Amino acid sequence: MPWNAQHKENSRENILASAALLFTHHGFDAISIDDVMKHAGLTRGAFYAHFKSKSDMYDKAVRSGAQLAKERVMNAGITSATELAENYLKMGRPEQCNEDDYCPLAFLVTDIQHQHDNVRNTYTRCLKGYQSVLSSLGLDEKSSIQASVLLVGGLAIAKAITDDHLRDAILNQCLKGVEALAKTSSAP
Repeated sequence: MPWNAQHKENSRENILASAALLFTHHGFDAISIDDVMKHAGLTRGAFYAHFKSKSDMYDKAVRSGAQLAKERVMNAGITSATELAENYLKMGRPEQCNEDDYCPLAFLVTDIQHQHDNVRNTYTRCLKGYQSVLSSLGLDEKSSIQASVLLVGGLAIAKAITDDHLRDAILNQCLKGVEALAKTSSAP
């Protein structure tokens, strides 16, 4: 008896959530289809019912991961760019985040440049979506672009370095930068 449509959709969402988590923490090359399927609690055979290739799954996982990250922000009741920055930058402090806290924009920034155009286009749309969220929290377009670069870049660097003092200084300066943008932004 074939699976019903809801079961198939639930399986796909589970695979994408697993893929987003694993890819954002380990990168495209370090994670296999088998790794993703094992994490999702499914067999490799189920993979091909949902995706054409690992690259296809990666593309969809970036989009799914960005959507999940956006939902975490919206469900947290964040009402300002400064609150978003405070919440977002916690991911750069190991003592303040857990494995489920991730951002494909920051965690995959160097990984994406080596991918096919369809994946890079997805990343571009996700970054524009992030800037749109910042705009919805009161920043004008220019400030949203600046804030996204501060937050994504700062978080990416914070995750890459081993000096705790420097990591804290970088994250603190990123937060101050977003606070200053929020004070001077001319969004309606």
